Amino acid sequence: IMVQVSGRVGRKNKQGKVILQAFNIAHPVLKEVIENDFLSFFAREIEERQTFKYPPFYKLIKITLRHKRPQVVNDGMRVYASFLKKKLGDWVIGPAVPYISRVRGYYILDLMVKMEPHANKMKYAKQAIAEAAIHLKETQGYSTIRVNVDVDPM
Repeated sequence: IMVQVSGRVGRKNKQGKVILQAFNIAHPVLKEVIENDFLSFFAREIEERQTFKYPPFYKLIKITLRHKRPQVVNDGMRVYASFLKKKLGDWVIGPAVPYISRVRGYYILDLMVKMEPHANKMKYAKQAIAEAAIHLKETQGYSTIRVNVDVDPM
């Protein structure tokens, strides 16, 4: 994205200027962007993704719960996460409050499922996520919580 933006700077024959603001100016990605070194960027990024178990080597499933009342979404997430952790164990990460924790009057909490991308495991996780949503809806006081599932967010 930084390379794309810099390519749009200036008009016709006029030279533009790009200024990148960064917390860590020694980060390798800045050098790769400045030098248009896509191969090094890809090699470093793909190695990090494999090391830290991110796509395409692992599947990420982000589950978001929303409600107009913060206490309801907090309590509902405890019910949902507890149910899901019993089924999926260490695959479940969170819950966590997202960077933007309230949108259009709805309070938000996120939960992440991180797993190997095997068909049987994916099928099992999908079923467990659906069962957890049904369990939440059937639990008194939580039927109005909205549940959203996003596979491989980013």
